[in-house]
Amino acid sequence: MEKMMTHRSRPTTPLADLQIPPGPLAGLLTAARDNLGASAAERGIHIDISTDFCELLEVNLRETAAGTWYPMLPASDIRYRRLLPENSFWLRGSSLDGEVVSVQAAVLEDDDGSVGQRLADLSAFYGDRAGDAPAGEWCSCLSPTALSTTGRSVFSQGGWTRPDYRGLRLFPLFHRVARLVSWARWEPDVLWGVIQANAVEAWKESLMGPRHLDDVPTIVYQRAAGRHELRFLRYTPAQMLGDLAVIANTPAREVLVA
Repeated sequence: MEKMMTHRSRPTTPLADLQIPPGPLAGLLTAARDNLGASAAERGIHIDISTDFCELLEVNLRETAAGTWYPMLPASDIRYRRLLPENSFWLRGSSLDGEVVSVQAAVLEDDDGSVGQRLADLSAFYGDRAGDAPAGEWCSCLSPTALSTTGRSVFSQGGWTRPDYRGLRLFPLFHRVARLVSWARWEPDVLWGVIQANAVEAWKESLMGPRHLDDVPTIVYQRAAGRHELRFLRYTPAQMLGDLAVIANTPAREVLVA
């Protein structure tokens, strides 16, 4: 099982080949893409954009067994949701020897109702397979921000970095790449996530850029594996693009190193 995924040839797109949509933001987004890729290279990491969620599942199963990760939410688990090239991607961060050492996933959500409603009916996690969710699984959302957030949205989740690479600030770097790819592919009205209490410190603005994060847990997600009390996270287009503008105007060697 250890070798089942790390050196397999997979269909991916290098970050450097990400197509930037034409328009007034093209120069900014291109510079942000190039600086983020160069910053990852400074850390000895190559980033590919992948739509092969079978490989992501393999990484998750292996690393969960090794104790370095935990089971992914069903939103990025190919066993539970229809994850297609047109509605999802994940970032495959590999070391110089080809080992997967960091990942981040993103899924384009339906724009029916609010994000809070989709959390409550489980479609945020299962898409059109919400009716097949395990018996006894439920989610309660009392976040005013989530309940008022509508439109074309991207659910960002599934972030992980191998322990021996956790001193390199790959998580904030990969999350910015996920925002960039999401914008280049879908130009969403909002990018959002759900944050556990033990991860709140990692989401401070000095690391992750301007964002909304609920002050207290406002979402309860009950699964067979246990109950999760979560805070709602949201990035507006202005917050995403403003932060990418900072990246675009920062020398690659200085991106997310302070």
